[in-house]
Amino acid sequence: MGNDYRLNLRFRLNCPKERKAAEYLKTLQGQSRNQFICDAILSYMEQQSGKTISISDIRTVLQEELKAVSFVSVGVKPDTSDEEEAAQNNIQNLLEDLEMFD
Repeated sequence: MGNDYRLNLRFRLNCPKERKAAEYLKTLQGQSRNQFICDAILSYMEQQSGKTISISDIRTVLQEELKAVSFVSVGVKPDTSDEEEAAQNNIQNLLEDLEMFD
């Protein structure tokens, strides 16, 4: 008894996730539910330990990747008159196309 750790586990059947887990555990006939739960916990812990990324890690990756990139700053404002003219042409073309249906 001194080498055991006991835990009572209760599932709320009105909670969809807990109901699903309880229903699955019921299907483990002939298998150890205790072993299944231990395996599930250990698997979850392994997945979580592989996903830990710190802000420092992100900064390091960004700095490494940005070393190969050159940036050019241009003080010229983009000319939107061409875009406006193209938009007007698109509207006019659409109206002309719709006249075919009259």
